[in-house]
Amino acid sequence: MDHDEGLLQARNELMDGTERMLLQRTPGGLDPGIRASVASKMPEFKPVAEDLNRYLAAETLRLDVLRTWMGFYYGDRARGDWYDVYCKAAEMRLESIGRDFERIAGMPVYKAEDNRDAAIRGINASLRLRLLQMPPGARVGRPGIRTRWNQWLNRNHEANEHNG
Repeated sequence: MDHDEGLLQARNELMDGTERMLLQRTPGGLDPGIRASVASKMPEFKPVAEDLNRYLAAETLRLDVLRTWMGFYYGDRARGDWYDVYCKAAEMRLESIGRDFERIAGMPVYKAEDNRDAAIRGINASLRLRLLQMPPGARVGRPGIRTRWNQWLNRNHEANEHNG
């Protein structure tokens, strides 16, 4: 396996682990009746619902170890990088995931919410693909004030060298 393929597999695993953790966290905020209905329709989910804190702690530890290893091995860790953006986007999907569990439980969901949740899933898939393509250690978004200041100073210094 080459370096880039390993990096992609590790990133995919981090994203999948983040998704699992969200799925594990969501039942804690659900109504007990909905939680019981989901557990009866999805037997693989019952142990998670019964020992939620243990599963969350294990998943958090696993993600932290993988993230740290990726930083050492691939140089794929920086504040504000692809993973931080993915985690923020995933947190924004908690409400949608809760509605998914309500659908599984047989609760009515309004058409507008169905459409919104479908759009959220599409945007998430698109974001995931774009973040997978980022170079290791790159930050997402606008550079910080220190970086912009240094870039401005370097441009002025280079301009003065050409004029002098």
